[in-house]
Amino acid sequence: FSDVKLEIQEISTNEEFDDLIHNSKGIVVLDFYSLDCPCCIQMLPHLEAVAHKLDGKIKVLKANLTKVKKGMYRYMVRERNVEQIKKLPSLMIFKDGKMIDINSKVMNKKQLYNYFMTFLD
Repeated sequence: FSDVKLEIQEISTNEEFDDLIHNSKGIVVLDFYSLDCPCCIQMLPHLEAVAHKLDGKIKVLKANLTKVKKGMYRYMVRERNVEQIKKLPSLMIFKDGKMIDINSKVMNKKQLYNYFMTFLD
């Protein structure tokens, strides 16, 4: 892995969720994090590096759970049948707009890369 990182787009609205995830084709990773979560902060640089390496193969987005708890997150659970988050960080994997996996383990670059590769055809 190089030290090059990809700035990950942050989403926070129902419209962004629908446009960038629910209505999209292919694999989308949504990283739920909080600035109060040391594990989330620890994993972010690894996620950015893997997002750069897999750019064009998967789309990686992030959402600050503290900011979206009452809005977009509630909408995702109620209107889009997305599984609830049990702990942070949580990576939700979507394929063609449908959630297919959720993972709450803290991972390094190699682990993230291998995890994401399992969803690519």
